[in-house]
Amino acid sequence: MNVVWLSLLWAAEVQALDTQRTREDGYVVVSALMPHTVESVGAIFRQSGRTMRLGESVRSAKVTPLDNGCSEIEVVNKGFAKDLAYIAERCPIENGWHSKMKSSDDFEQHEIIWQALPHASGSTVSIRVKVSLKYPVPNFLVQRIVGGALEETLEKIDTIIKTEQKPSK
Repeated sequence: MNVVWLSLLWAAEVQALDTQRTREDGYVVVSALMPHTVESVGAIFRQSGRTMRLGESVRSAKVTPLDNGCSEIEVVNKGFAKDLAYIAERCPIENGWHSKMKSSDDFEQHEIIWQALPHASGSTVSIRVKVSLKYPVPNFLVQRIVGGALEETLEKIDTIIKTEQKPSK
């Protein structure tokens, strides 16, 4: 009987985050209501390299701090047939961070906005991505892959905060 209770407790602990996926002005937007403060989410967002590496498809992210409070990030992603790379500038914005591509041989556009807004139950966390490749890949396929990756990223943020907030014994 104890095994049943333990498995029920474990299942409750690993419950998936309820995410919403939409499209807005060319962005793929994934958001979720999290039981965490805006400050705790912001603490993750402030770590440029860590935030960029949360994505399953990110092979590497090299961060160079800039004098203006922003960071230059060199990112390499797993692609369909080859790795895809870009250089972006990542800067703080109201309620979050904004990463905008500066150069790439693989992308026409790559832009990410991370935001956390206060909510009575914690915070509403969203990630918006606008991306287009220089290769003939159907846009619907790119959007689907990006949306799935963003959902996984929000789940990782939720898990990281839950893990870091657990009291040590």
